[in-house]
Amino acid sequence: MTNEEVATAREQTRQFGEHYDYDVTYMNEILAASPRGFGHFTGVIEMSGLREVLPPEASFVAKIGAYTVIDCGPCLELSLKMGREAGVPDEILRAARDGGEELPAELARVRDYAAQIAA
Repeated sequence: MTNEEVATAREQTRQFGEHYDYDVTYMNEILAASPRGFGHFTGVIEMSGLREVLPPEASFVAKIGAYTVIDCGPCLELSLKMGREAGVPDEILRAARDGGEELPAELARVRDYAAQIAA
């Protein structure tokens, strides 16, 4: 990455943190330590958001199920915020966060599967 690309990445990271009220310290540390590594990191992030045919509800229910199991509170909060932004109803997000019992059967299976994989 050029210095200009690093500066752009730093600014985009700052904006992301502000938009989601999310601590991006670790992202800045990756960028400072290895701009090339940061590029790979952001590629993985982009890939995790790819859902050409997967409905947003299923995608976020899976993420929330996994983050609940791995006990990553900031990741969970970020997924809840991003899910709301993507139009996932709050009752679906809350049900996924709270164990999945109140989810429709298909989404409960998605959440359970993701949780089992994360475990």
